[in-house]
Amino acid sequence: MRTVPIAVSVIIPTYARAKQLRRCVESVLASRLDRGAFEVIVVDDGSPESMAWVESEYGVRCLRLANGGPARARNSGAKVAEGGLLAFVDDDCVVDSEWLGALLEANRANPEAALGGVVVNGLKANLYAEASQELTNAIYAYMRKWPRGPERSLAPFFTSNNLAVPKQQFAELGGFDERFPLAAAEDRDYCRRIMEWGWKLVTVDEAVVVHEHGMNWKRYCRQHWNYGRGALQMRKLLDADGKQYVGAEPWWFYWWILRWPWKGQEWWESATLSGLIGLSQAMTVAGVLSEAIRPSRPLRRA
Repeated sequence: MRTVPIAVSVIIPTYARAKQLRRCVESVLASRLDRGAFEVIVVDDGSPESMAWVESEYGVRCLRLANGGPARARNSGAKVAEGGLLAFVDDDCVVDSEWLGALLEANRANPEAALGGVVVNGLKANLYAEASQELTNAIYAYMRKWPRGPERSLAPFFTSNNLAVPKQQFAELGGFDERFPLAAAEDRDYCRRIMEWGWKLVTVDEAVVVHEHGMNWKRYCRQHWNYGRGALQMRKLLDADGKQYVGAEPWWFYWWILRWPWKGQEWWESATLSGLIGLSQAMTVAGVLSEAIRPSRPLRRA
């Protein structure tokens, strides 16, 4: 019998990553927040083998969908959520025990804001994973230094693996745009719409998520290729909706992100990370060109 109303619903989209999902769910359940105050909803996005075992092993809810991409999976979880705050995290992440409490506290102080926590790379020995996270950190720092409005290509945004939104606000905006088939620009688009409606994006430094996305050369290139394709898809969707989209950032943006890794590491590590960040931008451009030439080809999963 429930004695505490559900305050927050944790929504975890997943696809064929049982080992990572197990670690993610266990970390959420280890939260210091009263167990009755939150629920966990796993949304299985058409995995080859069902992830329904999480229901019997952990007592959390699992929705099984035909494969439709993470935007649709998150929206499906939000529709059945009972909490007033929706907290999104990915299946390859481990959350800090204070994560939920920090998000709820920030929500009480900012009841109409979208909240974004801090994401750190949990695979420090994997230079591809480290470069990907360093690039995200550099972009966040760049946006704080040169803030832009929602019409700019790098307007402020939070990545969807550590994002919390009031359920009512989420519904009013229509959730994530399901025209984005993979994890490529759907979070940027959602945050753009939040700012367009005049709501705030608030950073919650105490809400920490550890991202354990194992990558190799091929996966790293494919991820940023997909980002490029997602960026062009976003531009096309904005054009279709009569919205302005400014594609390229000024030259100092690229200088900023290439210089970002040169702090604290050994010179060879800094040089490697900087080179991988440069590679990411080349693959992003290649993805944009690929989408422009063959727009009907579906994105591949990173």
